[in-house]
Amino acid sequence: MLKNAEHWRKYDADFMIASAGYEKGHVFKHKKPDGTIEDYIVSRPIREVTSEDSYYVLATHGSATKFLKIRKPLLNKYNVPEDVPTTMQRARHEYKMLALLNEIGNKTYGDGTQRAPGFCKSRAVCSELIFVDAATKNTIVTVFPWSAGSETLQQFLTRKDGFYASWHESEKAAYHKEILKLGVWLCGVIHKLNTLHIYHGDISLDNIVVSSEEVKGSKVPRITRYQLINFGYSCAHSIDPVFDTIMQRFKTRERTISQSQIADELDLLKTYGIPPDDGDIIAELDCTKVPKVNDLYFYVCNLMYRDPKAGRGTLAAPPPADFRFDSRHLLRSWPLFEMFSCAIVLQLMCDREQNVAGKSYIIPEQRENNGVPVIRETATMPAGLSRYLMRMTGPHKDRGDLAGVEFILSQMLGPNVDDDDE
Repeated sequence: MLKNAEHWRKYDADFMIASAGYEKGHVFKHKKPDGTIEDYIVSRPIREVTSEDSYYVLATHGSATKFLKIRKPLLNKYNVPEDVPTTMQRARHEYKMLALLNEIGNKTYGDGTQRAPGFCKSRAVCSELIFVDAATKNTIVTVFPWSAGSETLQQFLTRKDGFYASWHESEKAAYHKEILKLGVWLCGVIHKLNTLHIYHGDISLDNIVVSSEEVKGSKVPRITRYQLINFGYSCAHSIDPVFDTIMQRFKTRERTISQSQIADELDLLKTYGIPPDDGDIIAELDCTKVPKVNDLYFYVCNLMYRDPKAGRGTLAAPPPADFRFDSRHLLRSWPLFEMFSCAIVLQLMCDREQNVAGKSYIIPEQRENNGVPVIRETATMPAGLSRYLMRMTGPHKDRGDLAGVEFILSQMLGPNVDDDDE
């Protein structure tokens, strides 16, 4: 994502405000337009999900359980906490991106073809509501749906009875199948986004949510659902005429995200001077229109998943000129950066040692590669996979595209596999 404005600073710990988070029983209050108050009561803080810009909790809302994302206020370059409108800008960006993606997936367009079910149904966990906590008057809360049994891919891999623990040589076919299924899904969904010139910008084990089930007679759990989360650092590049048409269609729809859904709910936000939401999401989401550093862009995701060719910069220390991209190079390079992140996700699914290395020790290969997991074969890796992961993380000219990777992994997976994507 683009990182020249203070509110996009994500991976710089010096610019985070420390806080203890929210414990069981804490109440967030949502003041509706009619003045009534709805309570969201924390049932469990989710400390397993790591994020430097947000807290995560499960909360009860009536009889339903919801997943809440509470934005941490960030410090700007002058060490001053950001104001409420700036925090709201970060929250609203993700809300609108997900609404746009769902619109793209959920409609039939002029060519008469029926698109797949909405993106939020089949491929992402999408926000339902943003509000300012009426109790504190400065806490921004985003509400997401929650399904029992959901967990991040990182949790699925590393919990005591999780995927890593299920490995046994006698069941390697079932184990490899789950790795390849995840790879087919991930490469397919990211390719669909990149084809529309949309970039997630933060692909990682923590930003994929899965549901799983036990399989009779096997220790290997079966993943039944995959979804992306955390689109707060995504952006769209609307050069493609088809994509531009979709953007304009979304902009003019009656269900365009309205000010009443975000700012009019509380007079407080008007007091803070949040501008009216005129439906112009192009200006908010388009990579060419959000602020940038000296008219150039640079790609900043979690360092562990970031292509070294994207640089190592933060806003406090932007990358050298070679790692900043004009509009033309952005379109060419960022899909390859996304491919690199997908490869690291698959590598870590196969390599328990590298996944836990950052918590206890650094294996030599990681030390030599600046902390980015290297591609290496392990006993738990499907035969031949390392060759393709090396290509996905190698020189840009050798990478191809994610559609080709999806096809290769599908061939490795074999026929007669249920499609869990839709």
